[in-house]
Amino acid sequence: MTLLRTLTGLALGALPLLLAQSAFAQDDFEDAAALGVCAAMSGALIMIPIVIIAVNIAMIVWVAKDSKARGMENSIVWVLLVFFTSVLGLVIYILSRPKGDKVACASCSNMRLQSLVKCPHCGNA
Repeated sequence: MTLLRTLTGLALGALPLLLAQSAFAQDDFEDAAALGVCAAMSGALIMIPIVIIAVNIAMIVWVAKDSKARGMENSIVWVLLVFFTSVLGLVIYILSRPKGDKVACASCSNMRLQSLVKCPHCGNA
């Protein structure tokens, strides 16, 4: 469904560009300029949702890794919160996560909170 929307958006975004080229060929520069601006705006309208989705995916991945490194047992809940509320959930997570310095585990080299007794990744001390 998303692929279909993207392809439809690309096709609709290319239509003003093609019309602008034909208007430019007919020496109708005002119409060509207007249609060129329309093509640029439709391209921007296609890119904005893609960027928003990419940023949301990056936030979800970061919250999953950070909550695991901090030894939080309810990391799935935080990931779901960020998934459904986006930036608001990220702010809530940052304000409520355990504070402290992260260091590399001696056994597995993954980052963990210095105050944890066991590494949340490998379980070693």
